[in-house]
Amino acid sequence: MDNELKQKVIEIVMTVTKLEKTPAEQEILPIDSFASVAIIVKLEDDFSIMFEDKDLVLDNFLSIGSIVNMVTEKKSLVS
Repeated sequence: MDNELKQKVIEIVMTVTKLEKTPAEQEILPIDSFASVAIIVKLEDDFSIMFEDKDLVLDNFLSIGSIVNMVTEKKSLVS
């Protein structure tokens, strides 16, 4: 897993959710639908990627690890 990408994802999640402690990689994130949308928009902007409707399922955004995996997949399609 790309550590720089992971750190950027953590930064985005922490900023949007205002979490006080950094979640573990596989810890389920306490986010609601509004936070999910904000995270998705920020990920798309910061990483120059686009999520398709089929990508916007809860399992892809449950944890830092799942978000990093999704961003990595999308970045590989753009490259």
